[in-house]
Amino acid sequence: TRREKPGPYESLDDATVALHSPNLATQFLARERLLQGGADSISKLVHQFENSDDNAKARSLWVLDRIGGEGRAYVAKQLTNSDAQWRALAVRILRRRGDEFAANILKLADDADGEVRREVLLAIAKINSDAADQALAKIAASYDGSDRYLLETINIAAASRKPKLLGTL
Repeated sequence: TRREKPGPYESLDDATVALHSPNLATQFLARERLLQGGADSISKLVHQFENSDDNAKARSLWVLDRIGGEGRAYVAKQLTNSDAQWRALAVRILRRRGDEFAANILKLADDADGEVRREVLLAIAKINSDAADQALAKIAASYDGSDRYLLETINIAAASRKPKLLGTL
């Protein structure tokens, strides 16, 4: 049975429930209403992130980023989440913001989780700084040969930096 009302949504509560829907059109209408609600949507999305299934949590973070301000700050807070999947998603979302969150993202170069390190590497590919070069060198030096995906993302992040990277290893 359908839990959510079909859109368009009058209330933020209805839109928050509709964000759970597997129907992409329903998700779109819910997301548009939540974006229209702006700062008023933040508390509802934070509540949903803290009390929902993984899919709804992820959708909440993406909408919070698009709202900006306090919403984006909540996404940045997930960079220190104890669950690696949320740290990785936060990096994936925030790397689109250019250098704004670069320092916070680069701190995760030491992360124990491979998915998080891969997301950091994909962020490094777009960051031009000495700190990014150092983080890239740190991750590359720690590569143990067991994760093919990590090797590929090191290659993506290195791109034109390969000669400099090889000089540091």
